[in-house]
Amino acid sequence: MLEIEKMLEKNFSESDFANLEMVKCNKSYVHDFLNSINNITLGRKVAIAIRLKNQGHFNKSVLYISEVNRDQVLAIREMQTILYALENRGKTEVIFERFRQILPMQIGLRNGEEVLNLLNQIKAVYSGKHIEIISELHDNEKKLDELNEELSFFQERMSGRITENESNEIKKKVSQTASKIFSTKRMIVDNLIKFVNDKFNSITNDDRLCLIKNLYLVITSNIETLNYKQVEV
Repeated sequence: MLEIEKMLEKNFSESDFANLEMVKCNKSYVHDFLNSINNITLGRKVAIAIRLKNQGHFNKSVLYISEVNRDQVLAIREMQTILYALENRGKTEVIFERFRQILPMQIGLRNGEEVLNLLNQIKAVYSGKHIEIISELHDNEKKLDELNEELSFFQERMSGRITENESNEIKKKVSQTASKIFSTKRMIVDNLIKFVNDKFNSITNDDRLCLIKNLYLVITSNIETLNYKQVEV
């Protein structure tokens, strides 16, 4: 059984990011941050949507793509609001302009230059390893889903015909894969914390947490964010 909203066996908590001083942050910001990091990535949701479409579940597929689309655009809008405030500029919402629904999937934005520049700077920090790191994360998320499906199958349909050693071996693989996901996510978030701290000296604790959360959501999505003029539909 595929559990779309399955959380990691080991979830992140406030203590994992002591340098963010979350005790000084609004509790709703802390909840959103931890929930976003602990849940499957937007990129994994896209992969699930593609899988559902290939299986003939078109309506479910559209639902997941719509949710990713919404979450990604909202994340970009929140980032833009923070960036504009830091520059003492008036609020101008980024406008969702185009969406390429065939691979490679792309979101086109208008009035989103500041956010696009920020995303490009982050990719530069990774020195070309950005795609490799995110791909590894998505691969392990897929593997974790498959292992959980395998474990559920044996527990529900092969009851009494699977040995304790076989069950424990699958559980061990689940735990190992979940640990890899946890470590990769931790590395990504730590890099984002350093990036934001180095770039924005005067940012508030709440805005720092919100910016890191939204940067994480966008860079771990496999729907590329571009200027709307670059998207061919």
